[in-house]
Amino acid sequence: MTTATRPAETTASDGASAVTVGIDDLIIGRPISFPIYDEKGVLLLAAGALITSDFKRLLRQHKLHDVQVDSRDVSTVTISEDVISGNESFSFDTELTRRLDQIIEGGMAPVRNTGASVRDGMKVPGRKAYNVEQLERLEEQNTQNRQMMTEMMKSALHGGSFDGNLITSMTGNYLKEMESDIDSVLTSSLAMYDDENLSAQSLQTSLLAMAIGIEMSLDANNVRLLGLIGMVHDWGMMKVPSRVRNATHPLKPSDFHEICKHPIYSLEMLERATSMPGIVSLAAYQIHERPNGTGYPRGRAGNAIHLFSRIVAVADAYVAMTASRNWRPPFMAYAAVECLLKDAQKRNLDATVVRHLLCILSLFPIGSLVTLSDGSVARVLRRSGNQYMTPIVQVLQDSQGKAADPYSAYSLIDLRESDLKVEQALPTPGRNEIGLSAALAYREY
Repeated sequence: MTTATRPAETTASDGASAVTVGIDDLIIGRPISFPIYDEKGVLLLAAGALITSDFKRLLRQHKLHDVQVDSRDVSTVTISEDVISGNESFSFDTELTRRLDQIIEGGMAPVRNTGASVRDGMKVPGRKAYNVEQLERLEEQNTQNRQMMTEMMKSALHGGSFDGNLITSMTGNYLKEMESDIDSVLTSSLAMYDDENLSAQSLQTSLLAMAIGIEMSLDANNVRLLGLIGMVHDWGMMKVPSRVRNATHPLKPSDFHEICKHPIYSLEMLERATSMPGIVSLAAYQIHERPNGTGYPRGRAGNAIHLFSRIVAVADAYVAMTASRNWRPPFMAYAAVECLLKDAQKRNLDATVVRHLLCILSLFPIGSLVTLSDGSVARVLRRSGNQYMTPIVQVLQDSQGKAADPYSAYSLIDLRESDLKVEQALPTPGRNEIGLSAALAYREY
């Protein structure tokens, strides 16, 4: 057995990557077109060789249970569930993806405003409570829109068409609400703790992406497009096997390969939409690409990823971290923001977009709970300009633990203008949220 070391890992232009395969799954007598390595990058079998019983016996003698196989060889050296079920094997290379790849490789047009920046026309609410009537209206809208989206998803999943104009109208209504009070809109959506509901998380991602676009001075048309992309980009997850979607453990590489298919599934579903702008499919295709080239399905990097995709990716990451999974609790909002900052440092996410998200939510995000330096407990109500550490808060309990009147003017504090400061972030009661240290362990930093 050779001990040559694998070269520095790169991602092929067609999105190929290493896939973990169990030794028992390797089919004897099958040739390989690309080398096989162990998990440490040690070469085990050279390109062009055959998988033999002696090779598998040597692996077992070295107490190896899994090997790293090039994704382009997986269908050759193993048998997939698709073969057993009689389905056609999945391909990332379709006429639809080839068309989008040509556009991307030909150079995508930059995002330009054709109208006034939404942000320039918005008023800064300052130290002001939310409007109760608006919150009630938003709660009703959120419920209705989630139900509508669920029905659309079901129709698309079973090959039916759906009207993109309905979602466009939905994002337009939310934009009007944001122009009135963007913090109220975000609070109403981010407080929807329905972790298993794809439509709820799609709505949260959509509204957060719209807020980032507003902060980045985009015009109304571009902001609505961001909302539309956020709404539909993850619909393909419904076609991922339930054993993967509902896994009770961190995903194995073979499971993650199933996840990597969902952008293609989403594209197929979007093809059946009427009145859907072409940019939506292109941006949805790239949501899970990463600036450092480690994303999927094509491993593109930097400016080869559309700006809309980079914006929605940040919103999607925040929503995903603050939702629970069968194998982990939800992150505290503060922990999620800290993880995003570390993602930006590693170029897993666009640093400029993350910075604008921080401007919107603050380091202690809107809707989360904090303790202040006098021992009182408050809810973060609004950002305070670009001062990440000093948001505007609404006191819920005084320093003695007694309930405060949330509608009293004295309960609203702009920490920029106060001697008080945030001492710590608190988890949301009843959510079993985890703090930063545990969150970082899950993120494997």
